[in-house]
Amino acid sequence: MRVKTGIKGFDELIQGGLPAGSTVVLEGPSGIEKDYFAGEFLAEGLKAGEAVLIVISSKPPTTLFEELRAKGFDPDKLFEEGRLRVVDWYSQKEESVVEVEEAGPVIKVSLDLLNVGIAITRAIASLAKDKPKRAVIEILSPALSAYELSQVHTFAQATKAKLSRQNVTSIFVIEKEMHDSTTLSTLLQPFDGVIDMDRVREGDRIVRKLAVFSLKGTATQSNYVPFEVTNEGAISVGITGGIRTGGEAQKAEMAPKPPQRASRIFRILERSESRLKDNPKDADALFSKATALASLQRFDDSMNTLNELTRLSHRYPGLWLLKSKIYTGLGDEQKAKLCLERSAQIEDEIEAEEDATRKVSDLACPLCGAPVRERAEACPSCGITFGIGTLVKKPIPTLSVRPERRPEPKPEISKIAPAPPEKTRIRKEVVTSAPKGRTNGLTNGLGKVKGLTNGLRGRYNGLADGL
Repeated sequence: MRVKTGIKGFDELIQGGLPAGSTVVLEGPSGIEKDYFAGEFLAEGLKAGEAVLIVISSKPPTTLFEELRAKGFDPDKLFEEGRLRVVDWYSQKEESVVEVEEAGPVIKVSLDLLNVGIAITRAIASLAKDKPKRAVIEILSPALSAYELSQVHTFAQATKAKLSRQNVTSIFVIEKEMHDSTTLSTLLQPFDGVIDMDRVREGDRIVRKLAVFSLKGTATQSNYVPFEVTNEGAISVGITGGIRTGGEAQKAEMAPKPPQRASRIFRILERSESRLKDNPKDADALFSKATALASLQRFDDSMNTLNELTRLSHRYPGLWLLKSKIYTGLGDEQKAKLCLERSAQIEDEIEAEEDATRKVSDLACPLCGAPVRERAEACPSCGITFGIGTLVKKPIPTLSVRPERRPEPKPEISKIAPAPPEKTRIRKEVVTSAPKGRTNGLTNGLGKVKGLTNGLRGRYNGLADGL
């Protein structure tokens, strides 16, 4: 099944649209082209009655809603119908956002990528179950400014798997000028396809063009095809000065071109090997080298490089998925299947970690309601300290006060009167003479002894109780 993008002339290039449930990268220079492409993709889904998820990091939700209204959509109505959810990773730059905050169609998240993953899970779960779904996610490029490449790759891999399980057709937007070729190669590895947009100057003209480098289940050509952007933000793929689509566009682009993609792969390979000379245990460089070698069909060399990486870090993001692809290229389907199972196991582990984090985020301060961690000793928002069992589930804003327990006064030992033993007869014994010395703290005089028995039942420790 194919999902139409709404881009004139583009669906014909990819055999009718994106494969349903696929996750594709849209990379390009900074500018409006990527935004217009993603906007057309979302608008096409809304027109068809689908539900959409949008993850934003470059603009506030209010701007996004204005753009939707300009296209004829009512965000409030879409939210009520379960057809719109927005994960807002922009507001945390301007205001304090504590972990995950939900407000209507918008879910605000803090800087933590784990919280972004939690928000995406909640957003997908809240969309209408009976409708097809599509998503646009613009988070990978800004995430690389705050996190290591391996962390962002792990997030991308886990999010891609999550969207695929829910059959959400998705586009991840990447600003390629922000990253070097090694970083891009690593980021692109988990996805089902890559759409590359470019903008060049030819004399006094700006020429925009795009190419589909790869797409799951689709026979594509990597030749660049020109496209135009209208003042209304619509994109038309074809020839400048007169739009052509499908076969006409491809025929017009059949002139010999320099092997741009091949030269890019060689640059990645060169940089990776240079880094490995400095540090043979550079995991990122090993993975980039293996990816480049696999792209050049050098499967044996690529597998040897991945085996080195496995010895260093057997849980490196994307390791087992790339191994599976290489074994498929080598014709070993059994090993390819085993590697896929290992990759799925790692994804399940990541999902379990997110579930554990989600449980922690459900705890709230009993006074102000702010989210706190499970073993927190004080609230990061209001400063109240916690006792045992004071954390509550959201959203209970009241403070449960336990009554103070005062220790009961201990009775004085000297005032304790021993209770007489039950059903015990007291025998009287007469002694011929009073015992000498002191016995059990009692005087040995001729007075009556005051009934203390030193723990003996029925006997007075050898003392007489009378004259």
